[in-house]
Amino acid sequence: RFDTEGATVRAGDRLFQIDPQQFLAEVRSAQGRLGVEEARLNAADRQWQRVRPLAERGFLSRQRSDAAEADYIAGKAAVAAARADLARARLDLGYTDVRAPISGVTGDEAHSEGSLVEAGDDSALLTTISQAEQLYVDFSLPEDEARLLRDAVTQRPNSVQVRLTPASGSGPAKTAVIDFINSRVTPETGTVEVRALLAQGRDGLLSSGQFVRADILGLTTTRGIYAPMRAVLNGAMGPLLWVVKRDNTVEMRTVKTGPSNGDLIRIETGIRPHERIVVDGILKLQPGMPVKPVRPAK
Repeated sequence: RFDTEGATVRAGDRLFQIDPQQFLAEVRSAQGRLGVEEARLNAADRQWQRVRPLAERGFLSRQRSDAAEADYIAGKAAVAAARADLARARLDLGYTDVRAPISGVTGDEAHSEGSLVEAGDDSALLTTISQAEQLYVDFSLPEDEARLLRDAVTQRPNSVQVRLTPASGSGPAKTAVIDFINSRVTPETGTVEVRALLAQGRDGLLSSGQFVRADILGLTTTRGIYAPMRAVLNGAMGPLLWVVKRDNTVEMRTVKTGPSNGDLIRIETGIRPHERIVVDGILKLQPGMPVKPVRPAK
């Protein structure tokens, strides 16, 4: 095993050594079988070289000629199979020398020295390596916003960036680029998975597994009706708004929302220009309840 947990390693550094004796024996056994098959092939080849001229001149029966040719062909196939077995045995032996596939920082070791490790189950995990210089940031967007983002990345790939800040709010912002936009909408949430790539160098402040806030910069939207996000309720029928009627009573109305911009979200359908909506105290309202509208503070 490696000496220090939590160490910085480079791709190719040795991490663990699994006992190779069983696999060395398999390699030697495969080498022996290959030698036997090669010897048999050499004998079949010499026999075929002797009988072929005789068969061509009609001095040998067709049966003996076919048998010699079949032995030669079968010998070549047996040698090929033995070489494949040897290559597989050497591959298994190579797995006993566990080296870092990528550069990064190692985690704690999953097993102590002398533990039994078997391929294909939970014991196969020896440690983890986290990259610090480059990180993937996964987040999701509503379907409409994902379509807007995909169009922007396709038409202006260098204009769209993702600003990342720690969820705690402390620490400087980092800038990432869009690396992947899924073509499939997640049925359970109606959102599309998006991945950004952050290249922060060795001294980066963000760590693998950390929660961050992602703000997409560089998108433009057309003019329309926007409402504060806090005014929109999510009900069984979809997004809802409390609308103030002319007599200063309220009614709940189903709307269709679009892309968001900061703390505002676009209202595609459901309300008309100059209609008034309730922004604060929406959880206390009942249909038909009178309200006293006030102008928002500037």
